[in-house]
Parts: sequence; structure tokens; C-alpha cells
Amino acid sequence: MKNYIKNISLYFKVVKEAALYSFIGWILVIALIQGLPFYISKIQSEIIDSIIETVKTSTIITTGLLTLILTYISAQLVSGLAGSIRTILGSTGRYKWQTLFEFKLLKKFIELDIARYEDPEFKKLLQKGIDQGNQWSLDRVGAFTLVSLFPALVKIVISASIILYFDWKILFIIAFAEVPPILNRIFFDRAEYSIWAKKETETQMRYFDLRQHIRGNNARTELKIYQIGDYILDKIKHMYDSTVGAVHGYEQKRLYINIFADFISAGAYGWAIYQTILHTLSGDITVGYMTFIFGAIFTAGRSVSEMLYAIADITEQNRYATHVREFFETESILKTDNPTAIEIKQNEAPEIRFENVTFQYPNQSKEIQGPILKNINVSLYPGEKIGLIGDNGAGKSTFIKLLLRIYDPSEGSIFINGVNLKNIPPEIWQTYISALMQDFVNYNFTIKEAIAISQQPKFLDDSKVKEAARQSQSYTFIEKYEHGYDAQIGTDFGGIKFSGGQSQKMALARTFYRKAPIVILDEPTAAIDTESEIEIFKTLDTLGNKTTAIFISHDMATIGRASRIIVLDKGSVIEDGNHDSLMKNQDGKYRRMYEEQVKAMVK
Repeated sequence: MKNYIKNISLYFKVVKEAALYSFIGWILVIALIQGLPFYISKIQSEIIDSIIETVKTSTIITTGLLTLILTYISAQLVSGLAGSIRTILGSTGRYKWQTLFEFKLLKKFIELDIARYEDPEFKKLLQKGIDQGNQWSLDRVGAFTLVSLFPALVKIVISASIILYFDWKILFIIAFAEVPPILNRIFFDRAEYSIWAKKETETQMRYFDLRQHIRGNNARTELKIYQIGDYILDKIKHMYDSTVGAVHGYEQKRLYINIFADFISAGAYGWAIYQTILHTLSGDITVGYMTFIFGAIFTAGRSVSEMLYAIADITEQNRYATHVREFFETESILKTDNPTAIEIKQNEAPEIRFENVTFQYPNQSKEIQGPILKNINVSLYPGEKIGLIGDNGAGKSTFIKLLLRIYDPSEGSIFINGVNLKNIPPEIWQTYISALMQDFVNYNFTIKEAIAISQQPKFLDDSKVKEAARQSQSYTFIEKYEHGYDAQIGTDFGGIKFSGGQSQKMALARTFYRKAPIVILDEPTAAIDTESEIEIFKTLDTLGNKTTAIFISHDMATIGRASRIIVLDKGSVIEDGNHDSLMKNQDGKYRRMYEEQVKAMVK
């Protein structure tokens, strides 16, 4: 209940912002629609009594009876109009709500820092709350509350009031008859939820992980070649079998109790009808009023059933809505307690100093013993072209993440022109960096917009776009297209599909367009031809002290072009120098890696 109140409060908060007046009108119309059938039923009962009285003395419709008929027609007309108004207000209001909610959801995605997205617990939260349409669970909770639960409660209150006014004993018996179904529903819904809750996280995470091997484009070729589709399907099926079995056991118990509850309910309603008939036969009420009471009794029972179904639907969606709300309540991991201004000269990159930096990932796997980086002491000077090299798992990517301030060091500090990086807000510091990571993306825009997106594409500079294309060597294929830099990217939009090398050159163009004082390149030329690679590094050389370039590569020829090479091993800096100086170290790791790669090439 606590989570439901919080969730529905968030729903109403967005509704208020999106379409307050439509919402208020919608609620009032819904309430009117629930009350009108009782009024119409009352008019019908009076018509019946009027007919009975009229036929005793005359066969002509009296003025009173005609008035009742006209009142009945008017009430039906109002009911129909109210239904139309409800539909219009509901559809327009909900569209506004969903549009605003989607915008807020996307904005929250943008606001959270990168470290949060690498948090395993946050990934689980996204899986449960956002993926596979669960993001709309909050909307469904609100809709079920307003469209199902609220109308049912209004009808229960009105019908209960009518029955209570007529005979409190009948209301008491009916209320008693509905207690077993309600308790049954609440108990077993909670019991089933506890089953899913125990396995939900792991089961869903594994399910979506396995499913991507069937539905994802990247794995489809291997799926066909190795013919492992059935094997993966069997794993998915096995994950659910035990859970479904437990749920089935609870459903059997629910059935037995439901049968017992149905007997009690049928007997109670039968007794209520019997008592109403006795009141009619004794002359306490008229035949018409009897039909009115019958309607109230049947509506009460039907409304309780509708309420139970609404509660069940709300309970199911509320689980996911809670995750959605928790997503909105999630904050970035990095905090800047003492924000400090930093000044970086326009034509000179900053000095960067790692001082006793040690880092261990939050929620790091128990399989990984100790920190990823250990006591790093290194300074990066303006204009250096630095190659980072080391075995897989040596800490290269982690080094870059700390420099990007995706994470803060566990121990030690990083200084930018003497200012502690912890005191520079990430959103400010990262404006001085342009990065090409291994998992770069392509944007299905025009080519020039896809390049300029790294730096205010609304005000893109065509000359800067072309310069970045030349620096990245992407101009060699762009200028062959019929529409050149205005060509559309993406086959889904009738545009271009780039090869792997072309995609990487486009990403490089985006990196160069930003003209940041720090450029980070992770495997920047993995898919690029040798001739283009040489030209790209010539471009880096011409940038001088304006730009410090840091690149990671396993290609010794690429690393050898760096003015300075830092060798990482098991989280520590073990060598630091240029190619010639490192090659002089007979027992050095760099020399061994270089010679092994050369030897492998000539075999």
C-alpha cells in the first residue's frame, strides 16, 4: 500500500502538470456516469409503480407518467453524452500525460551519470522497471485506479447507501459475503508475488540476456551456424518451469477457497433477495421500489467483483510502477561537494596529474581480487600524444574512465592544472574532452549533422564539418555520394549503410569536429586501412600543444607512433617512455609485446 500511494502520487503529479483541467473534468464525468444508472433505475421503479396505479383506473397515460418517461429519456441522453465526453477527455488527457511522461523519462536517462549505468543493481532496476514496456506500468496503475477502481468504489458507496437506508441487515449480510473473496484475493496475490519476487531479478535478467541471442542482429549469424536456437529455448523454458509449478500449486488452493466463497456469496445474496420480497409482500415497499432495491443489490455484488479485479490489475502493475518510480528517484553516483571553477587556455591543453591513484569498482565481482588500478603516479603534459598499452584487464579502460570522471578514484587524486578533478562537475569537465570509444554509435541523421552532433549541431559549421571529414579521412567516401554531406544515413530511412571502416572514420570525424583540448581514442583505427591511419596520426601531430591525445590500441604499429607510451600491467604503470627508449629495455614488456607481434606477422 505504501508503494501504491507513492506511485499514484507520482502519477497525479505528472497528470497535474500535463492536463489538470482535463483530468478534473474526466473525474467528475466518471463519477456522474457511475451515479446516473442508479437515478435511471429509480425513475424506472417509479414508472413501474405509476403504470400499476394507472391501469387500476384508466388506460390513458397520465401527465405524471409522461413526465417520468421524459425524465427517463433525458437521463439516458445525459448518460450517453457523458460517455462521449469521458472518452474525449480521457484520450486527450492521457495522450498529454504519456507525452510528458516519456519526455521526463528520457530527460532522466540523460541526467544520470555514466557510472550509474555501469552499476549492476541499477541495470536490474532498468530491466524490471523500464524494459519491455514496463515503463508504462505507472500509467496503467493510474488508468486502472481511475477507470476501474474508482468507478467500482463509487458504485459500491451509492448501492451500499441505498441498501443501508432500506434495511441495514441486508447490507451487513452482503458485506459479510464479500469478505472471503477479498481476503482470498489479497492473500494469494501476495503469495504469488513472493514467488516471483524471489526469482524475478535473476530470471528476468537471464531471460533478456538469452533472448538477445535469438532476437539480436549481432548473434543471429552464429545462432544459425552453430544451430543453438533450441538449446537456448530449452534454457529459457527451464528457468520458468519451477516458478510456474509453484504458482500452479497456489492457484489450486485458490480454486478450493473460491468455491467455498461462492457458496457463501450465493447464499447471502439469495437471503437478501428473499428479505426484499418479504418486504414487498408485506406492503412495506412497492413493486417498483423492489426492482430498485434488486438493482442496488446486484450492482453492489458486481461492483465488488469489479473492485477485486481492479485491485488485482493494480497490484500486478504496481510492482513495475514501483521500479519506475525508483528509477526517477535514482541519483547520479558522482557527487561534487566543492565545485571549483577551472580555466583551460583556448590554445593549450591542460596538465593532468595522477597522484597515488588506486581504484576498485563498486560491486566488483568477487572473482576479481583487489583494485583494478594500484598507486598510479603519472603526469600527462599539454600536447603529448600518449599511447596506452597492456594486456587485457591491465586497467587501460579504467584509467580512461577515471580521466573522463565516469568514476572517482578510490584512493588518491587526479589534478587538472592543479585543481582536484573531484571538484570539477563532470558535465563541465567533459566539455573539454572528445572521445571515440570502442562501442561508438552511428546516428541516422544527415552526414553533416552526424559529424556535428559532438558540438551543438543546431549551429553546425559546414567548413568545420568538411575539415573534420578531412582529418578523419571520411571525406574520401562522403564526397562521392550524390548528396555529399547532406546524404541521409541509415537504410531504414532510405539512406546509406556504412562499412565498419567507414563507420569508424565517421566517429573520428565527430571526435575531431569538437576541437576539444583532450582527445581520447580507444582502438581508433581497428577497422581503418593503413594509409588512412597514417594520415589520421599526421593530423594528431599537427594539433601541437592545443590537444593532448590519448589512445589505446593493441596494434604495436599504432602505439609506436605515439610520442609517449605508458605500459600498464596488473593495474600498475611498469614502463613509460617513447618507442625507442622502451625498445632499449631488453627485459621490458613493451619490447617483448612488440617483438612477438612482429614475429607473428612475418610467419
